[in-house]
Amino acid sequence: MAVFTMLTVMTTVNAQQPSNFSMQEGSTIFLDVVCFRGTSDTAQRVDVFVLVPYQALEFMKSNAFYKGEYQCIISVRDSSGKQIQQEKFEHELIEKNYENARGAGGGFDYTQTILPLKPGRYTIEVLILDRNGAKKEYRKTRTVTVLNFQNFTFSMSGLLLVSSIEESGGKYTITPHLSDNVARLQDGFFVFFETYSELGVDSVDFVYEISGGKESAVVMKSPRIRKSIRNLIEQQFIKIPPATNLASGTYTLKIIALRTTAPANFSKQDYSAVSERSISIERTISGFVLKDLEKSIRQMRYAASQTELDNIRDAASPEDKRQRFEEFWKKLDPTPITERNEAFEEYYGRIEFANKNYRSYTEGWLTDMGMVFIILGPPSNIERQPRGADGRTYTRWTYNNNGQYTFVDNSGFDDFRLVTLFPASEKYKYSGNQ
Repeated sequence: MAVFTMLTVMTTVNAQQPSNFSMQEGSTIFLDVVCFRGTSDTAQRVDVFVLVPYQALEFMKSNAFYKGEYQCIISVRDSSGKQIQQEKFEHELIEKNYENARGAGGGFDYTQTILPLKPGRYTIEVLILDRNGAKKEYRKTRTVTVLNFQNFTFSMSGLLLVSSIEESGGKYTITPHLSDNVARLQDGFFVFFETYSELGVDSVDFVYEISGGKESAVVMKSPRIRKSIRNLIEQQFIKIPPATNLASGTYTLKIIALRTTAPANFSKQDYSAVSERSISIERTISGFVLKDLEKSIRQMRYAASQTELDNIRDAASPEDKRQRFEEFWKKLDPTPITERNEAFEEYYGRIEFANKNYRSYTEGWLTDMGMVFIILGPPSNIERQPRGADGRTYTRWTYNNNGQYTFVDNSGFDDFRLVTLFPASEKYKYSGNQ
């Protein structure tokens, strides 16, 4: 049975997410669940892989170090919803560098938990409880069908996505890719699985199929790939090329084992076993999945010049427009050697905050308060004057290096208008204070 060692970095984004973006996987942790053959028909093996990025946690200063702590609770529910098993553990993380503790270096904590389960259908829920600071929590679930592998003369385990494999001395060290989204794997990816054979033959042919779209049509298909099944248990790897031509969306990846007698033009009747899982294509920036490019470009007004905006809008195709959008934000990335773009995250995080807190007759990012907040960030001091006899309410924001800005609400409906002159040329600059 395989034991996995993480080698490469997987990144995600902050818990606060922009309104016209969605976070990969809908959370800031990653989870995968894969079923393997166990030692008996009443104890199959279910491996639960969990990855917690540092930036999902709050690190606290402790002497010369920064310490993060979290608790992981893995709950198993049967098909009726009854909890039948629970595993708990706590991890303590130590970082010497503050920026790395904030996730700038792409740090993460990775665990693999093995659960013995009898055949059936289960829901696996993972709850991550941050022990520091705001005590954030993250929850994620997967469903898994556990087969009675011992009932079959030939069967296959579940599928694990793998971004890279290294072989040394006949042993494999693999890097699991714990996200359904494979769009960022520009060199393609591997699928890892096990075969369990009592057929008495040395090898069998496999093919992979990727299907999706409105008609669930097959959009990628491989030729036959011959693999050894000489032993009862064999570890298998199949390389999937980059999915560069696939549109954004959800797909089904199937690994099909063919019967030894399968003809060249085989059909479903020639299948010996099938294992499948979902994958997705969601092209991202710094971990964010772009949902509304046009709106995101409009929201760049506080960061980009009119010339830069026109250059993006005048692109010949949607793909070219997206590329120019990404190129603009790459120029502002304070850490170009990492997966994250902190300037991008901070800017659209401010837009989300403005939408939640400064909405008036229009979206918060379009209000005067929203504009000042997005460009300059949170003020160092806020003064509020109660409503006077004239029915007006005043609010004054003070910035240590950028002066004071006064807003007045003339209507009583929190429609604050800026009465202080604001430089038209002032643009957003990354603060480094996320």
